[in-house]
Amino acid sequence: MTTPADEAAGVLHASRKETERPRRYGVSRAVTGAPVTRTPRRPGPAPELLRVRWVEVRGSGAGFPAGFRTGFVTAAGALPEPAGGRVPDLVVVETDESCDASGVCARVLGPLRAFLSDRRYTGSRLAVVTRLGVAVEPGAPVNVAVAAAWGLVRAAQNEHPGRVVLVDVEADEPALLSVLAAVTATGEAQAAVRGGSVLVPRLEALDDGGGLLPPPGATPWRLTRGGDGLTLLPCPQVGAPLTGRQVRISVRAGGVNPSDASGRFRNLGREAAGIVLDVGPEVAGLRPGDRVTGLADACFGPVALSSEPLLLPVPEDWTFEQAATVPVAFLTAYYALADVAPGASVLVRDGAGGAGTAAIQLAQHLGADVYVTAAESTWDVLRDLGLPDDRIAVRWPTTRFDVVFENRYFDAGPDIVSAMLAELAELFAAGVLDPLPVTAFDVRRARDALWHLSRGEHTGKVVLTIPHGWDTDRTVLVTGGTGHLGRDIARYLVTARGTRRLVLAGPAAPGTDALRRELTASGARVDVVVCDVADRRALSALLTTHPVDAVVHVAGPLDGGAVGSLTPDELGSALRAKLDVAWHLHELVGDAPLVVLSSPAGLLGTPGRGADAAASAGLDALMHQRQRLGLPGLSLAWESGETALRLFDLAIGSDEALIAPFRVDAWADLPVPPLFDRLV
Repeated sequence: MTTPADEAAGVLHASRKETERPRRYGVSRAVTGAPVTRTPRRPGPAPELLRVRWVEVRGSGAGFPAGFRTGFVTAAGALPEPAGGRVPDLVVVETDESCDASGVCARVLGPLRAFLSDRRYTGSRLAVVTRLGVAVEPGAPVNVAVAAAWGLVRAAQNEHPGRVVLVDVEADEPALLSVLAAVTATGEAQAAVRGGSVLVPRLEALDDGGGLLPPPGATPWRLTRGGDGLTLLPCPQVGAPLTGRQVRISVRAGGVNPSDASGRFRNLGREAAGIVLDVGPEVAGLRPGDRVTGLADACFGPVALSSEPLLLPVPEDWTFEQAATVPVAFLTAYYALADVAPGASVLVRDGAGGAGTAAIQLAQHLGADVYVTAAESTWDVLRDLGLPDDRIAVRWPTTRFDVVFENRYFDAGPDIVSAMLAELAELFAAGVLDPLPVTAFDVRRARDALWHLSRGEHTGKVVLTIPHGWDTDRTVLVTGGTGHLGRDIARYLVTARGTRRLVLAGPAAPGTDALRRELTASGARVDVVVCDVADRRALSALLTTHPVDAVVHVAGPLDGGAVGSLTPDELGSALRAKLDVAWHLHELVGDAPLVVLSSPAGLLGTPGRGADAAASAGLDALMHQRQRLGLPGLSLAWESGETALRLFDLAIGSDEALIAPFRVDAWADLPVPPLFDRLV
C-alpha cells in the first residue's frame, strides 16, 4: 500500500493554532535514528541528574515510496501472510489498552518474537503502535500498562537495531498509515504524535528546564506575579504572631481559578487545603494538626494565613488535592443556585470546569432540570455525572432557561461565607456532593498549570501541590529493605538524611539483625517486617500496623534475558516484583511521598533486560500518573553506587516525575544514540 507524500506531510507539518502554548517543543537537530558522533556542546563535567523532554522533529515530508507494502498483525497475534510471494515492508501491531501491564506486554511479545525470528521478514520493519503509552509533557495522561510495553520494545530495538519502530498516538488514528509515514520520514525509532507534530524523547540536564525555584533558606515563600512573570518570593509575614480568629496553615494544595490566570493580580491563590499549624487567641473550633480547606489569601506557598470562619474540616478519606477543589467552586455554585426551585430549568455554562461541575451536582440535588454547554472533548465526564446526551451541547440559546449559571466572582462577607461552608459541609457528609476531578501540578510548574487552565479543555479543577521536605521524625518505609540495595538506602536515610524511624520490609535475609543494630546505634528506631510486599493483603496489613509518612520502593535490577527468549511468565514475574508492588503502594499510602527505584533499562532499553525494561518503564509512568493526580511521586532510573546515593537528596527535591541520576560521558568521541542528542 502506498501512502501519498502530501498526506504524510500534512500530518507532520500541520500548523498549530495561535492559542497553543508558545515554545512548547524545541526542534531537535537529529533526524536519524542511527547513532551519530557529536562534537561536544556542553563544557565541563557531564550532568548527573537527567530528565526526559519530548521535542519536535521534522522529516523529509515524503511518504512511503511507490510500491511500499504494509500489513497488520491479526487480532490473534499472527503476522500478515505474504501477498504474491512478498512480505510487507512494514508490519504494524497495535496494542490492546484494555489489559493490565502483563496482558499488554504479552500481546506485544508474541508478534515481536515471531517477527524477529521469521527469516522472511529480515528486510522488513515492525511498527508497534500504542495509545497514550508516553506522557509528552507534565499533566498529560498516560496509560501505565502501555508504558510497560514501551520498555519491552525499547530493549528489542537495541537487540535488533533498525528493525522495530515505536509510535504513540493519543487515540484511534483514522490516518494511521499517514502518521507512520510521517514518523519514518524522520528516521527516528521512537516517536509520539500529538496535534500533527512528531515528538521524540531526549535526555537533558535537570537544571535546563523552566521550573520555578523556591528561594534558599527556611523563610516561607509564595507564588507571585511580577515584571518577569511568575516567581517564588519570600513572604516572612506569614510567620507573624496571630490575632483574633486567624489560623496559620501548612498548605499542601491550592485550587487554581480563572482570576489566577487573568494576569490582573500580583499575589495568587484564593483557596487552600492543608494542616493547621497555629491558631489565634479567639479560635475555638480548630487546633494544630487539624486537616482543613477553605479560603486564604496568596496561598500558593508552604504557609498561608486564613480565618476560622473561612475554613471547614477535611474528611479523612479525602486527599488534600481533592479538598482544594471544593471551596471556590462550590461556594460559587451555592451562592448562585441555593434558591433554585425543583423543576426549574438551569443552564450551566462550561459545565466540565470546576465551578460548572460543582453547579451540576448542586442543581441536580435541588431537583432542577439541568442543561450544560461544554467542549465536545469533555462530554464523557458530563455523562458520568448522569446527564443524558440531549442535555449536553456546545451551545444553547439562553432564552429558554429559568437560570443561567456562569463562573463569576461573587462578593460576600465572612459570616455569609461561613454559613455557606457549613451548609456545604453537611451535603458532603451526607454524600450528596463529591469533590471535583483533579488535574494537579507542582507549584514549581505553575506556568504549565496556568497554560493548561487557559486552554479551557480541562475537566474539574486544576490544583497546585506544594512541596514539603521529609521530616526526619516521620516514619519511612523501605520496601525491599532487607536486600542489598535496600540496605544501602536505609543506611543513607539514617546517616545522611537524619531519618529517625524506619520500617524495612521484604523477605527474610541474613544480616538483617546486624543492620538493625547498626542503624539503632546511629540513633534510629528500626522495625524489620518479613513479608511478601507483592501480596496486597500483606502490604495493607503492614501499613495498618506500621503507619508511614514516606515510602521508598526498592526493587533492584531483575535477571535478564533477550526479548527473543522471554516468556510471558517471566515478564509477569518481573512486573509483579516491581510494578505491582508500586501500584499497591500508590493506592494504599494516600498522599505520602512515594519514591520508586526503577532502572535505566526502562529509558535506555538495555539489551538482554527486556523484562526489567518493561517493569521500569511502567514504574516511570505510574509516578507521572501519580503526580497528575496531585500525589507526590518520583521514579529514579537508578544506577546503583555512591554517585546515585549522593544524588538522592537532589532528586527527591525536584518536581519531576522521572529523573535519571547517572553520569553521561557526553564529550567522548563515541557514537551517541538520539536519546542523548541534547547532552552533547
